[in-house]
Amino acid sequence: MQKRQRGITLTGAVSIGFIIILLVILTAKVVPPVTEYRLVRKVIGSTARDANAEGVNSENGVRAIFSRYAQVENINSVMPNDITVRRGNSGIIVAVKYDRKIHLFSNASLLLEFAVESSGK
Repeated sequence: MQKRQRGITLTGAVSIGFIIILLVILTAKVVPPVTEYRLVRKVIGSTARDANAEGVNSENGVRAIFSRYAQVENINSVMPNDITVRRGNSGIIVAVKYDRKIHLFSNASLLLEFAVESSGK
């Protein structure tokens, strides 16, 4: 009686390894922009809070506050001129929309679109 063979073939192992390597590379390229997005979200919230606490009414004043935070946190994707400032019922609302294009290989890229808006409190 022959014993049935079990296990994975060499082709299957190489295919699985290739997929795992692609996922690791994709993750390594996507994590930094997502981390920066979380930082931008924090800075936008802090900017709105400080602008409301200090009673800043001008867009340039809010942009100056954002610029200070962005410099400290080393944010390069969003410039002070990229943010929009408007007055809401509960105070100043700061918002920004921006894109990050990540080159994957050859002519393939990944576009990440981010949007952040403060609550105005």
